[in-house]
Amino acid sequence: MNLTAHNNVDKKIEELNWELYSARWTILNVAIARTNCWDLYEFTRCSSSKEARDWKKNIRENLIDLAKPIMLKNFKDELMTFSRAFCPLCGNGNDNDRIGGYSLPEGLSRHLEGYGNTHQCSVMEQILKLANKEWKKEFLNKEREEDLKRWANENAVKEQRLKSETLILIAPGFRPELFDDLYELGSNENQKEHLERLVWTENRLEDLGFSIQVLNNVKSFTKEYDEFVIFADPRRKGLIGFDVYKKPLPKKIINGKHASTKFIGEFDIRDAWKHDLISNFEQRVKNLHI
Repeated sequence: MNLTAHNNVDKKIEELNWELYSARWTILNVAIARTNCWDLYEFTRCSSSKEARDWKKNIRENLIDLAKPIMLKNFKDELMTFSRAFCPLCGNGNDNDRIGGYSLPEGLSRHLEGYGNTHQCSVMEQILKLANKEWKKEFLNKEREEDLKRWANENAVKEQRLKSETLILIAPGFRPELFDDLYELGSNENQKEHLERLVWTENRLEDLGFSIQVLNNVKSFTKEYDEFVIFADPRRKGLIGFDVYKKPLPKKIINGKHASTKFIGEFDIRDAWKHDLISNFEQRVKNLHI
């Protein structure tokens, strides 16, 4: 394709994009004239993803309030009102229902949102595409860049910690996890409390007959039976989780993936439980019907 032809294609695409943009504004203006719902314009005032979500929720609620319930006469020629309504934007309803329209409020809400098996309102769809185009220019692209930078920084910090800190193997054949991965540590005081709980948890697991193995910087808590092994997960606040796996356990990685293992079941023991701890633990093992 020569330069002239290429420029002509670019020009045509630009014209089509402008026509589509103008058409969506026309759809918006007609929708407002039809419903008198001036809040449809308010997407132009949104300056964050949260405000955009609030606007969409507010619009659905406003349009549901504007919807007129269907009124039909019965066999006695009496006028009856049904909790159903046609969409105030596109005028469509559920053709599969003998009365028509959408149930209020859930059916119409699903139609406006495009949730579940319901086709989204075609007018609402175009208004949202127009809004998203404006939001991308104003804040969505910037928010995405900030999120990517934050995730990259968090992943870099986590990868460094995975190399230097003690990790917990919570299941056979899986990647070891940071002990505090499920916690928001924040202050030094929280970190101290967290480390104290780790010591307390290890003592409780030893009382339950668990073995503590350490390989390099990976620690695991296991209790073996004839046909299965129980792995303890001490990361969850307020309890210790236990996952049960059938023997034999995987010992190597195949084709870059961990060898499969048979998961039998799970249960937990609350930190607050003090009495008959061992018998309660063994009863939960029996309840798995292994």
